[in-house]
Amino acid sequence: MTRRASGTWGFVARVLLIAAAYFASGKLGLALAYTQGNVTAIWPPTGIALGALVVWGYRFWPGVALGALLANATTDVPALTTLGIATGNTLEALAGAALLSRFDFRPSLDRVRDVFALILCAGVLSTMVSASIGNASLLLGGQIDADRFGFFWRLWWLGDMGGDLLVAPVLLLVASRVAWPRLTRSRVLEAAALAGLVAAVSVLALSPETPLAFLAFPGLVVAALRFRQIGAALASLVVAFVAVWITARGGGPFAGGGRDENLLESQLFCGVGALTALLLAAVLTERKRAEDTQRFLAETSKVLVASLELDGTLDAVAHTAVPDLADWCIIFVLDDAGALEPVAMAHADPSEEARLREAAERGSPGADGRSAIAEVVRTGRSQLVEEEPPDDLFRELGSRSAAIVPLRARGRTLGALALVSSESARRFEEADLRVAEDLANRCALAADNARLYRHEHSVAETLQRSLLPDRLPDIEGVEFAARYLPGGAGVDVGGDWYDAIQNPDGTVNLVIGDVAGRGVRAAATMGQLRTAARAYTLEGSSPATILATVNRLAHAAGFRDMATALCVAYDPTTGRLRIANAGHLPPMVVSPDGDVRRLEVASSLPLNVEASTRYTETEHQLEPGETLFLYTDGLVERTHETLAKGLRDLERAAAEAPGGVGPLCDHIAERVLGDDERSDDVALLAFQVLPAHSGPLHLRVPARPEVVADVRRSLSRWLEHAGATDEETYWFILAAGEACSNSIEHAYGPGDAELEVAAGLEAGVVTLTVHDFGRWRAPRGAHRGRGLEIIRTTMDEVDVTHGDAGTVVQMSRRLANAASDAQPQPVKARPARSDPQPPSRAPAAPVVGTAALRVSRDDDVVIAALDGEVDLANAQEVFGRITAALDNRARGLVLDLSTTRYLDSSGLQALLELARRTRSRGQELRVVAPLDSAPRRLLELVRAQDSMPLHAEVAEALSGFPVA
Repeated sequence: MTRRASGTWGFVARVLLIAAAYFASGKLGLALAYTQGNVTAIWPPTGIALGALVVWGYRFWPGVALGALLANATTDVPALTTLGIATGNTLEALAGAALLSRFDFRPSLDRVRDVFALILCAGVLSTMVSASIGNASLLLGGQIDADRFGFFWRLWWLGDMGGDLLVAPVLLLVASRVAWPRLTRSRVLEAAALAGLVAAVSVLALSPETPLAFLAFPGLVVAALRFRQIGAALASLVVAFVAVWITARGGGPFAGGGRDENLLESQLFCGVGALTALLLAAVLTERKRAEDTQRFLAETSKVLVASLELDGTLDAVAHTAVPDLADWCIIFVLDDAGALEPVAMAHADPSEEARLREAAERGSPGADGRSAIAEVVRTGRSQLVEEEPPDDLFRELGSRSAAIVPLRARGRTLGALALVSSESARRFEEADLRVAEDLANRCALAADNARLYRHEHSVAETLQRSLLPDRLPDIEGVEFAARYLPGGAGVDVGGDWYDAIQNPDGTVNLVIGDVAGRGVRAAATMGQLRTAARAYTLEGSSPATILATVNRLAHAAGFRDMATALCVAYDPTTGRLRIANAGHLPPMVVSPDGDVRRLEVASSLPLNVEASTRYTETEHQLEPGETLFLYTDGLVERTHETLAKGLRDLERAAAEAPGGVGPLCDHIAERVLGDDERSDDVALLAFQVLPAHSGPLHLRVPARPEVVADVRRSLSRWLEHAGATDEETYWFILAAGEACSNSIEHAYGPGDAELEVAAGLEAGVVTLTVHDFGRWRAPRGAHRGRGLEIIRTTMDEVDVTHGDAGTVVQMSRRLANAASDAQPQPVKARPARSDPQPPSRAPAAPVVGTAALRVSRDDDVVIAALDGEVDLANAQEVFGRITAALDNRARGLVLDLSTTRYLDSSGLQALLELARRTRSRGQELRVVAPLDSAPRRLLELVRAQDSMPLHAEVAEALSGFPVA
């Protein structure tokens, strides 16, 4: 009885409060009625009535009716007319609240649809009710003339609309508090300063009779940006107050006509400003919500793939979900007996987690129990619980809204996940349910993988991945991502493969293929084809030549399965792609704005079909920012579906994918493949040309000699963008190469290790840093220790720091033509060479890493022509072959470095050792290095001319030998 009485008094108090607010604001509006005492362009009560009925409910309509009756009773119109006006005002509020509820309106106005619903349902439609009934009452009561009915109807309608658009949002937002920013002391001070600024600017902008009213809009925009909905609503109300005050006094830019018309124009201006600010705030909130959702799902994915330990993984997911998605989260999993057990839970308030865990364990629903969670598990269908929750657990913890979704994976329901709102009063909707389903699907898949991983997939996946690259090259200016997705349970290991290689000349080759067979034999064939393609690529072969050679190898080796393959060569200096196709699906290019195009390429027979197959190359352009996407047929081929439909699904998914090669692969795999059991394995390879580098360079590479060439090429491109001259670039890459080689030689023993290489430009000074993580050893052997000497000679400043965490070599040099605040700038691509081979020389052979050696004789003088790059990776083998070619009958050796692009201290050491050997054998060594060439610079830098003669041309070197 006491509770009922308390509820009654509470109801009466709210009714009286609504009536009082309506009456007070109504008197203020009627005071501004100039043409007719009951029709005014300013009517705040409309917003008060609408806010009250939306927040508290329809049953509080008596407060609206009482306030409207009292406000209009003070005017000099008949009682029946007053009753008609009050009836119209009441029905207007009820109609507005009812229409908004039909459109799933949220008082927080945090969606664009909520703002438009407020405009159309309340501002436009419901106000017509009051304008029509009120003016009809005035007309029947003889208070207005029939020929003026249209004027007064418009004045009434627009005046009420102003109340809905200016006053109602403030009340709705104050009541909801969902979209409010967190107010710290600094934010409160900022809000107060912004309110004062908006008021001051509004006074200045609206006071003069000049077109300066637009100056009020920036304040509304800033309020929306900084304080979202509540800021937009309050700032709009401040501007409206200033505008009405100035216009009512006969001033401002709206004072050109009658007083009612003037106030109406000011209200329209303020209404437009309020709508602009509220829409901006809603758009920002929706975008922030979408970004938070994507970030949450990305973080969740990281958690899920981080471990195969079920309970720990699900617990991490639950803690990730709060407080961003819910106030608390709980995950139930079916045990072996079919009972639902809570395995993970989290609360936004850590102090409440113990109570949550106790309540969950005490009130766990049985799989056959009558609860929302049990029903979701039983039916496999998600539920939104908005009304009184049927579960004791939800009631005990004060649930106001819940999203319950099943954990389903591979056709089985494993449990359920519940996201619950309590303290925040958030209401979940269908979009939240979709996010929860996405989260649940990821959790379910992780849970199922944790149970079945070793049992069903370990052998097949381990074998397949062992035959694929363990990592893709780290190349400045481009970005790679690859994914291998094995077939579902019961599917044998397949023959899909991919590879990415950087060639000695800087071009990048991509290969993707698919062996037609299945099982271990297909995997073995795949491994041999990939190895062969990599070997022929490193020899500098074109895509068509690579496929033709691999095809002949497959026939000669007696492979039983055919294979499709696609080989691509990308030239970073021109942006051109050369593509050869052996029966593979065509590649696609995804532009930064989401446009997707399928590249038309000439196709030939698959590998191992016909030994004499000729492959044709097709050229295309790949612009900076575009992504080349390669894939195998398992991505687009479906049982009972056409290939054309699979390709369309792929193009649609690629167009909707987020930026970045990794997210692109993940998005395509998720959208195209979904959760269906895969009948084939899938390989994906994405390659993106990054826009010209505009910041520091950072590389983390394996500490292997053959990787140093990749570092030099990446650094060279970065320096070109930084504006370094060719000579400066050479000194920088020489110093960086020496530092990398020193780390590889002296910091590490056998085994895997890594290096970090960084470059930055500040105030015209380039700083290079090479960081290893090993323990430094002193150089051993003759002619050693020149690397650091070269670095110190070529750089302005060098600092070497040894520590427990490894050795850091930092070196810097000022660019001759760099501005003080220069940053790397984009450069134009170099023109394509008409002939990719050196025009003046026959092809060099054999190839030794990044160099090629050609040996000939002129009488009894051996001529060794060295083309390419000589460094730590190949110096010993190159000079070993030169030594082997120098027999005792030869009078001497001419080492031709005319086409040698790079020579480091390792090559210099081998060259000095070669000079020592020739002297000991009574032979003469002469070196040809054109003036200003890279080898000449290094040789003169270390005064090699003191040990051996240097010549500019071969003929000059030969002419100096004495006649036998």
